[in-house]
Amino acid sequence: QYERLLKVLVIGDLGVGKTSIIKRYVHQVFSQHYRATIGVDFALKVLNWDPQTVVRLQLWDIAGQERYGNMTRVYYREAVGALVVFDMTRLSSFQAVLK
Repeated sequence: QYERLLKVLVIGDLGVGKTSIIKRYVHQVFSQHYRATIGVDFALKVLNWDPQTVVRLQLWDIAGQERYGNMTRVYYREAVGALVVFDMTRLSSFQAVLK
């Protein structure tokens, strides 16, 4: 059996729902309570891609607060992709993506 580890960053402004999206996808749980991510957190989703392939998807929850910006950039290495999250009701959260 073939096993593949993929690192995907989940990035976006503070309070846009990055952690909620990850928790819903990985654990099928949704909480309406907000708790800011400090630095970086990650979750693992194991996918049986096909009968011969298992994909271990590491979803890295990158803090949206600017003060963690320099610290979190080190985690970008070896990522194969990124999910960019913003709040469509808050233009500033979309503009923050460009930073």
